[in-house]
Amino acid sequence: MLVVCLSAASDVLSVIKPTPSGSEGGQLAVPIGGRFSATNVTAMALISAAYGSGLPLPEERILGLPAWTKRDRFDVAARQDGLDAAEEPEDDETFAQAFAMVRTMLAERFALRVHDESRQAPIYLLRRMASARAGVRATRIDCDAIRRAGPFAEVMDFDGRPSAPCTVRMRAGAITGRGATMAQLAGYLSRVRGVEREVFDRTGVEGRFDFNVEWTPLQQPATTVEGTASATSGGPSIFTALQEQLGLKLEAARGPVRVLVVDRIARPTQN
Repeated sequence: MLVVCLSAASDVLSVIKPTPSGSEGGQLAVPIGGRFSATNVTAMALISAAYGSGLPLPEERILGLPAWTKRDRFDVAARQDGLDAAEEPEDDETFAQAFAMVRTMLAERFALRVHDESRQAPIYLLRRMASARAGVRATRIDCDAIRRAGPFAEVMDFDGRPSAPCTVRMRAGAITGRGATMAQLAGYLSRVRGVEREVFDRTGVEGRFDFNVEWTPLQQPATTVEGTASATSGGPSIFTALQEQLGLKLEAARGPVRVLVVDRIARPTQN
């Protein structure tokens, strides 16, 4: 079944079709310049990306999804004309703006209706240790000047690869910031295996920084005990690496976290 929808109110053109049986892998791109594509993804993955805050919203914080939204897979293409080309968003606000067209598509094609709630849950607080570390350095990157220079400006990362400025790049066992904020670092830490809780910036440090932290990633899920986690080899855990390399620590606490409650959703149907 092929589903095509053009809403005169939103000017979002979407094409949705079931992923062919036997397809492997999947991809979900950040909307850029009014264009969005995703292959072999579930409705849950679309919702997670569209309603995340800088990073996809974890599955456990999306409530009320029927089983098919986690099982059935789709290929999606959408566009919204009249938007200027822009680079991949580097902060929560621009990320949310970029995914506005996807939220519109979900409302139109999947009849999605949601609302936010706040629930108490285990969290971590990112705090600065008393001892200073050279691992967090005030950046020399002029983020305002880069934005004025136009989209797709690049700076070189620690490993010599080009990287988007004024943001964070995460890879297996490493997080690198170039002109990034402590709030951005906290957001990425919440997705590290062994942390897997919402992390709130409580460093009290304002401004933008360059940093690089490396640790030995866990090879399988593990239960953390109040701020400790063991890697499967002799390397440092993320908790140890933050302290030794950046002079930061994760402090276990409880606090309010945002959850997304799904009030209504339906399989996409032909108009």
